[in-house]
Amino acid sequence: MASLMSLRIRFFLVTFNGARFDLPFIKHEYPEIEFDQLHVTRSEDTTGITGFDAVWLWHEYERGRGDALELLLKCERGDVVDLETIIEPRASGVC
Repeated sequence: MASLMSLRIRFFLVTFNGARFDLPFIKHEYPEIEFDQLHVTRSEDTTGITGFDAVWLWHEYERGRGDALELLLKCERGDVVDLETIIEPRASGVC
């Protein structure tokens, strides 16, 4: 029976644009943690749309702009697909 000390538990963290806020904050609070980073690029028609833009698009939709919702949903769908491509190959190695 393996001792608890010999078990290696792996975790993974997925963030969207986390390199700007999430990772610097975590590294500041927990400098001993090391991260392997993988960056995914959005499709051409949603490249450059930030989290702030997503909030703005939602407010524009609430003001009656249906095209704002269409673009927001396109971004969100892309993020979900990208999330699957990031997690799927790595999930089998997580304890």
